[in-house]
Amino acid sequence: MQTNRLSFRFYYVLLTVLLILSLVVSTRVGAVDISYEKIFAFIRHRMGLGSGRLFSAYRGSPVFQIRLPRVILCAFVGAALSVAGAMMQALFRNPIVEPGLVELLQAQRSARRLFL
Repeated sequence: MQTNRLSFRFYYVLLTVLLILSLVVSTRVGAVDISYEKIFAFIRHRMGLGSGRLFSAYRGSPVFQIRLPRVILCAFVGAALSVAGAMMQALFRNPIVEPGLVELLQAQRSARRLFL
């Protein structure tokens, strides 16, 4: 039983590290090239930990006004979708449930017509 608990902890830590790594890589990728050290320096500066350098608002704006909010929002949306899928699987007791089962696609189409 102890090895089973250890394997869950290992996977939990591994997935957490992969999530953080993917968030950092997603923050770096874009039209403006920003190095990893600049990203971490921006984060330290913003958290008040300071790195000894002062950054202008212009240099930090692509990271904190555009990229980080989008990356964090995408992480939350992905988490919400995974929870919704797990809830549908538990509700219908079907591991391969799909949105068409409860006519969610029809409701989505109706809402799209209503708002467009």
